[in-house]
Amino acid sequence: MTGNPDYIVFPYTLQWFRNQWDKIRQRLGKSFEDSEFSPHICRHTFASKLVMNGTSLPVLKELGGWKTLSQVQRYAHLAPTSLLEATKILDR
Repeated sequence: MTGNPDYIVFPYTLQWFRNQWDKIRQRLGKSFEDSEFSPHICRHTFASKLVMNGTSLPVLKELGGWKTLSQVQRYAHLAPTSLLEATKILDR
């Protein structure tokens, strides 16, 4: 992983995460077959909500522990600034 480990939200090994995830599912009473409650969906929701609220993709990359900026590009369309709004800078 890249970035400062103190700021990475998902810095753990896969095995550690699976053990923790199993504990969370048990506490919430979620079945292991529940495809709407998975680590992938939680991470996607985490990233989506941050971008929709103005977090830049480079910051998201560091928080989520993605290795490259291209891995977080899938969230770019959720950014609140549209291309038209970005061109308004030229009108200043």
